[in-house]
Amino acid sequence: MILASVLVAWRLPRQTRKVEKPMVNPEQSLLVRLDLLGAALLASTIVSFLLALNILGAAQSSGLPWAIGLGLVTLISGISFAAVENRCGENAIYPLRLFKYREVLTTYTMAGFQYSAQYSVSRASCFGETIMVLKPCSYSSRFLLTFK
Repeated sequence: MILASVLVAWRLPRQTRKVEKPMVNPEQSLLVRLDLLGAALLASTIVSFLLALNILGAAQSSGLPWAIGLGLVTLISGISFAAVENRCGENAIYPLRLFKYREVLTTYTMAGFQYSAQYSVSRASCFGETIMVLKPCSYSSRFLLTFK
């Protein structure tokens, strides 16, 4: 970790550019500036994707048509989200123009791989033998976390 900090400090630019903040119309309501359509499309994309994965993880062939339908909903709402975010400009819930920068894309890719690795390890321990159990403690009203 120390080596990573030294490498980052070495590669960081000494001076940064000053960026002017865009002028926001004070007469425009905060509710109008919110990207509610983008938020709804992002939520529907994530929820439909997770539901499709959940149905596929159940390993029942009866849920396959639902998973395919949810996959299509995920695809359509994801494309719609990208179109809405490109149109929104400065009020976008997540500005897609950030993906033009290699640093941002690399960071998000690494974070995604890290999350996937941690999730797969946690799920593997759920399918295997129980590693830890909660047992009532004999000398208090609390539970004690013990290893099996």
